[in-house]
Amino acid sequence: MKKLIIVVLIASMLFVPTCSLAANYPEKPVTLVIPQAAGGSLDLAARAFTSVAQKYFGKPVVIKIHAGGGTVLGTQDVIRANADGYTLLYGANHLFALKYLRGKIPFDPAVELKPIALLLDMPWVLCVAKDAPWNTFEEFIKYVKANPEKVTMANASAMSVPQVPALQIEQYTGAKFIHVPYDGGGPANQSVVQGDSMAVFATTGWAVSAIRDGLVKGLAITGKNRFKLLPSVPTLNEFKIPCNVTLWAAIYGPKNLPNDIVDKLNEYIVKVNNDPQYIKMQETLGNVPKYENPKKFAERIADEEKALSSLVKSLNIKIEH
Repeated sequence: MKKLIIVVLIASMLFVPTCSLAANYPEKPVTLVIPQAAGGSLDLAARAFTSVAQKYFGKPVVIKIHAGGGTVLGTQDVIRANADGYTLLYGANHLFALKYLRGKIPFDPAVELKPIALLLDMPWVLCVAKDAPWNTFEEFIKYVKANPEKVTMANASAMSVPQVPALQIEQYTGAKFIHVPYDGGGPANQSVVQGDSMAVFATTGWAVSAIRDGLVKGLAITGKNRFKLLPSVPTLNEFKIPCNVTLWAAIYGPKNLPNDIVDKLNEYIVKVNNDPQYIKMQETLGNVPKYENPKKFAERIADEEKALSSLVKSLNIKIEH
């Protein structure tokens, strides 16, 4: 009888903390790790999120910047963190491009990270200089095909997410660019404004204002549908180029994060994404909130991995592991 009582007591002690962890979560500030440099589009979007999040989380949501390694270093902070919901990743889909296009990353993001929620989903915008001779995508691609490896395509870095649309244009049209890597999206975008490069796939956060201010012309966007803030810019799909790669902003956790914590986080995230103040801040940045739950978000990741794998095979891209 004594042994039975001891077993029951131990079982109850183990059970209570698990329940209370989700029921009272969060009991202290939550840290969002940003794996990219401060002041970039991901950081600004995250700060809009954290400025509203405390209203719904009940505790501060704070940002920790840990850039480096093409987003690898900051992501490792989260992979190695306690799976208690207090250290999360506010990341994009750069790691999946690194995995397939560049290789040599020390973990598999699809295995080591748990998808919590998609927050933003923005197309990449094909921009050319304001005085470029092309006013439409048809004119642009006709010139590129007639002048192979003459048009310089600026990239945020070698074999990164914004290079994927340019590679897919090559895959489906036979066009050939000269790919010029820069140290980040800012320098790549500025190279087109200054005339050092001829084209770039830019984030909407930069492109919306740059097009509005007359610094560049927007010829096409990625994604299945036209973008709310750039309604006159056609999608690449309209030209029979099935390029659906976009830029995500999403929250991930360590792979062993309990599902009840994930559910609790989604309760708060839905409220943030529907907050008028938050929506206004994101649209000012050139972003539009788009929520996807863990299941839908995981399906998105799987689809992107298939597309990247197909791209690597079709272009015979050599990567190192």
